[in-house]
Amino acid sequence: MGVTAVGVAVVFQNNECRISRSDGTCIAKIPLADGLYWLHIPREETAAAADDTDTPVRAVTRLELHRELGHIAPDAARDMVAQGAVKGLVLSDADGPVEDCEACAAGKMTRKPISTERVWPRATEVGGEVHADVWGPSPVATPGGCHYYSMFTDDYS
Repeated sequence: MGVTAVGVAVVFQNNECRISRSDGTCIAKIPLADGLYWLHIPREETAAAADDTDTPVRAVTRLELHRELGHIAPDAARDMVAQGAVKGLVLSDADGPVEDCEACAAGKMTRKPISTERVWPRATEVGGEVHADVWGPSPVATPGGCHYYSMFTDDYS
């Protein structure tokens, strides 16, 4: 559920984040400190919110829990639920072995090394094969205000 769906407005202005209800009542003012907006909530309020017994309980699999907790190890996610560190979630009775997570696999991918020897024959005419490369952004702009450099090399010439 988004912030605006609950009737709250968030405004970043004058080095602070202001959260207000739809009637204009300010709920919170969060100062900018070292480039971040730090929200300090007294410990009693967070403890009361964590002990809220009206929190709905939802059953999830270890794979779903792994994804919802930022792709941590599935066994660690299971242990967090078992120890009561995660409120509002229980492991599903249908929970089985964890399948491979596509996002985690993609994050661990590496590319093959670039061959130092030519595999294909050279182009036989101008424009038959053109290689392109883009560099940037440059920290210093060109006189025309550009921050990127592109290079094209014709394989034939």
